[in-house]
Amino acid sequence: MTKHLGNILSITGFTILFVLCLAFVSIRVLGYGTYIVTGGSMEPTIGKGALVLVEPTTSSQVKLGDVITFQHYGQTTTHRVIAITPTLAGPVFKTKGDANTVPDPWHVTLSAPARSPPRAPCSRRWS
Repeated sequence: MTKHLGNILSITGFTILFVLCLAFVSIRVLGYGTYIVTGGSMEPTIGKGALVLVEPTTSSQVKLGDVITFQHYGQTTTHRVIAITPTLAGPVFKTKGDANTVPDPWHVTLSAPARSPPRAPCSRRWS
């Protein structure tokens, strides 16, 4: 009986591991990216240590209130868009972390933007 239970647990564990690996490979194949949030600036929407799933997008698709992930000073940042200024070179975004009291001091222009999909449970835009 113990050996039979051990076999069932082993098969179950292997199946769960296989499905998780398949999910992560599928995410990459579909063009999505993943990042681990290292700060608390987006809490409680996105907590420190959360896995953020992002999809590549064009700057013109980003809307006010979207959560975007971008590179700034060599660091990956995930913040909410609070203002969009149209320019000849393309939109310029003003961002702010949900937990921050003031907006970010910089303006963001996105050459390779990524936004958090609204249906991704780890990075969902909560209203």
